[in-house]
Amino acid sequence: MIGYSCRPLLHEARTSRCTTRQFSDRAASQSEPNIAKERKITSANAKSSSESELEFWTRASEILHVTKMSDWYSITRKVIRKLDGSLFVDKIHQGSMYKALKHAYPSHDWKPWCFVQTDSGFWSDPANIRTFLDWVAPQVKVERLEDWYKIQARDALIPLGGGGLLAHHKYSLLNILRAAYPDHEWLPWKLVKAPRMFWNDIENQKRFLRWLGTQHGIRESNLEGWYSISQSELEKDSALKSLINNKYDGAFLNLLEAMYPDHEWHPWKFPQAPARFWSQRANQRRYLDWLGTKLGFNSKGDYYKLTKTDLNDTGGGALVQNYFKGSVAAAVAAAYPDHKFLPWKFERLEKRFWETPANRRQFLDFAAHELQLRRAEDWYSVSAQQLCNIGGRAALARYNGNIRLLVTENYPEHNWVPEQFTQPGSS
Repeated sequence: MIGYSCRPLLHEARTSRCTTRQFSDRAASQSEPNIAKERKITSANAKSSSESELEFWTRASEILHVTKMSDWYSITRKVIRKLDGSLFVDKIHQGSMYKALKHAYPSHDWKPWCFVQTDSGFWSDPANIRTFLDWVAPQVKVERLEDWYKIQARDALIPLGGGGLLAHHKYSLLNILRAAYPDHEWLPWKLVKAPRMFWNDIENQKRFLRWLGTQHGIRESNLEGWYSISQSELEKDSALKSLINNKYDGAFLNLLEAMYPDHEWHPWKFPQAPARFWSQRANQRRYLDWLGTKLGFNSKGDYYKLTKTDLNDTGGGALVQNYFKGSVAAAVAAAYPDHKFLPWKFERLEKRFWETPANRRQFLDFAAHELQLRRAEDWYSVSAQQLCNIGGRAALARYNGNIRLLVTENYPEHNWVPEQFTQPGSS
């Protein structure tokens, strides 16, 4: 809450200079009859001393109904000139209401920025800007220089007389702060809103990312550190959200790849992969290629050794769980469609795989080829152990280890003679 207003007589002055001019002109026109009665106070009649200046301002205050010192802030030079006060404002004090009144009433603590018309060139002096901001600070609860980052410039400065300052610096709080406190390192991205076009400069983006890395203990010599930062933690930084939403489609990874194009980034190493990353088949294959290299795989057949634990430990858990119902076999087969993977050769199959007749039949066809069975009758001599050795243990388990039941149920078109199944596991 702002506790002081420069122009208590002019509530409109907080938002419009036009309103101030209208008030001032109106004040001048309303005062004309009084001037005629009281006689104009002219330079010809006035004494050439401080006493004559004070006499003029005293008489002017009566005509303009100025009852307290702060009322002078809303009076323009035009009004004073109509009272024939040009000598005291324009000639003696170079058109400065502030200097004229300060000379007339030196004991009053005049604030130059509170006048409806600030002296020409006033805001060009950094010392004036700093004096103004130091005065504003306690009124907008700024205790440290860092607190300025939380301030909305227009809302805070204009009601306190800083409209001209903002205009002088093209409404940039950053430029104002740099002018007032040049020894302080101002970080543009910490403002409530970064300067217009700021993120268009790639060097600004790099500078910001280096700073952000420092905040998280990450150096450019060890970019892998970025993988340890969670998405929720990154989202707490409003500047980062603004940057990636406006320039990188909301993806932090896109920013990293743009800033460090020579580094090979692995999205799955982040606590959470980018949105929709796993939905793209190319990304699934890229991850499994990388994982295979990491695990020392030399051929596609080595992927049969891959487990869900391997994926969970390397950032691929969400891929299997969300897109393949927890099936490693299905994930691998989808990533490498040109290679024929046999699901039962994987360490673990998806639940209810063997409940599907087509899957059981597919396995038995494979077994017949592996065991070189040329006729249906050759199944009579196959043992349960032989099927276990080629990945059929779980299929047999569905039939309590009975190979006869497994074969006869899944090849119902053949006229089987149960007594001819003579190998172990056929009874």
